[in-house]
Amino acid sequence: MWTRNRHTVNFRVKLDRINTSPFKDTECRNCVVLPLCMGGCTYCRLNKNKFCIPEKYFLDKYINKLYTEALSHKGASRP
Repeated sequence: MWTRNRHTVNFRVKLDRINTSPFKDTECRNCVVLPLCMGGCTYCRLNKNKFCIPEKYFLDKYINKLYTEALSHKGASRP
């Protein structure tokens, strides 16, 4: 059975998760992958355990690879 105190704590946790914003974090705000991850896991962020998505570390290499592949396919399709 729920006690008033436990219910209040659970409500508080949910409210904190809803109200957290990656835009309040300087590192997130200045990150190029923020539009992709939106600050990562809110649970981790609230517990001070930052979790950045892997794309943060290799996005530039991935984009270059896609660009190179697109150029090679474009050249191969010419008569």
